[in-house]
Amino acid sequence: MYDATTNSVIDGVEVLGANRCGIICSATGDEINKQNAKWYKGEITKDGLTAHGRGNVVKNCFSHHNRVAGIMGQNQVDMQVFNNSAHYNGHEKDGGTGYGVVLASGSVNVDCVITENLVERNYRKGLDVHDAYTSEFRNNTSRGNRFFGIAIEGRGYPLSKCYITRNVFIQDPDFRLAVDDDHTAWTDSKNSDYYRWCAVRFEVNPQALFQTYKVPAVVDLQATENYISGISWDGRGAHQAFIVANREDDNGSVIKTNISKNIIKKANELLTFSLLKGYDTAVNGVR
Repeated sequence: MYDATTNSVIDGVEVLGANRCGIICSATGDEINKQNAKWYKGEITKDGLTAHGRGNVVKNCFSHHNRVAGIMGQNQVDMQVFNNSAHYNGHEKDGGTGYGVVLASGSVNVDCVITENLVERNYRKGLDVHDAYTSEFRNNTSRGNRFFGIAIEGRGYPLSKCYITRNVFIQDPDFRLAVDDDHTAWTDSKNSDYYRWCAVRFEVNPQALFQTYKVPAVVDLQATENYISGISWDGRGAHQAFIVANREDDNGSVIKTNISKNIIKKANELLTFSLLKGYDTAVNGVR
């Protein structure tokens, strides 16, 4: 664990068996809390995040079989995560956690770049943003992660921009969670069993009823030139390529999405795209 470091490098480390995260770059303390409160209200910019981790790098690492996540960023600015492998994080009976690379909920992360990683068979999501103002995901391979190839949210702090470019997302039909340990049989909980998979999910303002943060004027979401395969209808649920959701009808931002130039292999058109609530959207490059 690195805490409140600047320009630190974690290189060539293997980690397994941690009760939380194999590798975590974090920043904690009273000053972080004060600056995050100002960020929440829109009172400071990126330059005002002086207590946060800055310029930290995680590369060439192998983080696997940890309880929550392989690699986590928390309160990071200009973090880079590249050329790592993160496999089998989480628990095989639990659909509620298990991430390859994640930017953590309840933290302020800005201009983080995640590139050229292999995240495979994690028990919830391959690549994940719970909270990040701006982030980019390029040239990653997300294979066989149970619930999402990648999922982007702004849970506790605003989401402004995320670009997902030239990644590979592959569903593995043999790596499914038949029944979560907290749920009853599938027939009694068809919509809450962590079974159905999606390659790319954007969710803006997922908990707006509990939030008063200052939203950006424009939210810019792009998923372009990605390769997606393995989506199918298997008699139990519709696995999908893209989901874009404005969960609580946020009307304080202009939300623009560009979903274009993606290759989706062997997918019925009904399984390709879900668009929920009020977007200005370009699908296949046509606005």
